[in-house]
Amino acid sequence: MRIKLIGITLLLFLILCQLVSCFKSERVEYYIVKIDSISVPDTITRKDTLTMKLWANIGSNTSYRFSHFEANKTIHQLDLTIWGKHLLDIASLQIVVDWRGKEYYIYPVFGPLFTIKIHQPDGSILQDTIYVK
Repeated sequence: MRIKLIGITLLLFLILCQLVSCFKSERVEYYIVKIDSISVPDTITRKDTLTMKLWANIGSNTSYRFSHFEANKTIHQLDLTIWGKHLLDIASLQIVVDWRGKEYYIYPVFGPLFTIKIHQPDGSILQDTIYVK
């Protein structure tokens, strides 16, 4: 009886795995994520790690996901683009995917001013400046 139950459980698991694999998406669209706001300290010291918090709507359902950061950093500036990916033809839940204070760490930073520029989908730039002691 126990072996029969294990066999049925295994068979159901394999069927479920096959069904889930049918929903895999091979097509992906990449897009620039619109950052709603950022939060950084006004002042840091040169030996500190700068912690930036990001707020954004990644997508309107679970087929939208964070992909990667594209960062170009110099000692006085960070140019950052945040990329998302939309998995096409995938079963998804209608749940908003968002960031509420996602942390991004920057080290080292040099002053007297360090500038953060975040590239937006419409070509604009969200910018902030931190004083470095």
